[in-house]
Amino acid sequence: MEIDSRSFDYEPVKPSRINRRAREQANSVSELGQSQPPLSKNRADSLKETGLQEVAPALPKDEPLPSKTEVWSVRRGHTFSFIALFVYVAIAYFRPYELTSALSWTVWLPFWLGIAMLASFIVTQLTIEGNLTARPREVNLVLLLTVTAVLSIPVAASAFDAWDTFSKVFIKTVLLFIIMINVMRTERRLKLMLFLALAAGFYMSALALQNYGAATPAPTDIARAKATINNMFGEPNAMALHLVTMIPIAIAMLLASSNILKKVLYGGGALLMIAGNFTTQSRGGFLGIVAAGSVLAWKLGRRNRFLMIGVLVIAVAATFAFAPGGYGERMSTILNPDSESSATSRRELLKRSLLMTAANPVFGIGIGNFPIVGQRGQTTHNAYTQVAAEMGVAAFILYVLFLVAGYKRLRRMERETIIDQKLTRYYYLTVGLQASLAGYLVGSFFLSVAYDWYVYFIIGYAICFHRIYDLRETVDDAQVETTDERLSNFGLKPSA
Repeated sequence: MEIDSRSFDYEPVKPSRINRRAREQANSVSELGQSQPPLSKNRADSLKETGLQEVAPALPKDEPLPSKTEVWSVRRGHTFSFIALFVYVAIAYFRPYELTSALSWTVWLPFWLGIAMLASFIVTQLTIEGNLTARPREVNLVLLLTVTAVLSIPVAASAFDAWDTFSKVFIKTVLLFIIMINVMRTERRLKLMLFLALAAGFYMSALALQNYGAATPAPTDIARAKATINNMFGEPNAMALHLVTMIPIAIAMLLASSNILKKVLYGGGALLMIAGNFTTQSRGGFLGIVAAGSVLAWKLGRRNRFLMIGVLVIAVAATFAFAPGGYGERMSTILNPDSESSATSRRELLKRSLLMTAANPVFGIGIGNFPIVGQRGQTTHNAYTQVAAEMGVAAFILYVLFLVAGYKRLRRMERETIIDQKLTRYYYLTVGLQASLAGYLVGSFFLSVAYDWYVYFIIGYAICFHRIYDLRETVDDAQVETTDERLSNFGLKPSA
């Protein structure tokens, strides 16, 4: 995906093309009493080749008109807030104070940096926008989910544990999500955040491969690699989930880039993360990468789906052929959980979390409280039942709606960009983000990660990317006006 320098310091001010066209069509029908003429034969043929149905003049049923909350201003700002966000996330990913004692002073840096980032964001946002945050559908759902988390604290089995989880994990994730969608106003900023996440994946995969097999497992266990860094992805399954969400983005950026060096970087990084995922021996990571790969194959191989399915099957077979020793045997326990103790334990935890949801459907047992009622202090190992059991059925519905809203946003972009060759770079990253989200939807079924960054960052990327995409026509118009003014100053005729 190449950067359009003209879009660096602007925000979208109008809704997506499909929605704009639908609104214009509706106005024309009401004024003239007749429908618009059909599209050209070439346009219809293009749609038929891609397997899509016509999206104009009628608005798709699942794509409502944009709300006023998604009309963004074009004012610049949030430079310091973005820098603070970037550095904060970088420290969380790489934890420099663990690398060497010379950097031990940075252990307190995230705390003060977070305060400065939040203060700067609030002041700047109120100054340039007059509100605390933009309010797309996803933000509203996250705010409602936060309310359910707060309501679960007083009725929790342990209010202390509930407050600890809320204050140390969940509210930080919510604040980062809100700050992200307001400060990532340009394509350059979005690319920097994406590259930071990819760099973390490259680095952890390299560490995992370097240390794989160094530790001697017990006779009944198998070697499982993990990065020697105690960030949120330090545990093998957590690292595998992060890699699952990053691999499709790396592939999308490889396809979108025309620079050979970038293609080598993203392609090599994708292979490195795939290898890193294998060394974790994570069953959730395996299913997640299959889901993400299936989405990529299905969407990128529209004109020959059977060929892409065949390629996917071969890739899975090659996985088992070249994966580390014991990988195939461990993955086989997905279909036969009784053959492995940890798989059996996960199944019992799933049952237990469903029982807790049924017994406490309103507010749950309190955010972060499932280990109290779980087996041997374990979590649910399932993001969906984690929300349902700890915060109630309403919270579960909000969480699912949040995921669906992110998918629909990306799906709308895909439908707009697929038939326009000029928008190929947008299309590839849109598909990559969809595949990343699909990998999370499957992989998070085996991990308690509902309060962590994973999906909030993915959907945050999607919101910002959609906004940048919507802006491109506005920026083009502004650029033409600026060029015309310059030509006039030199006594030349403006462009037609």
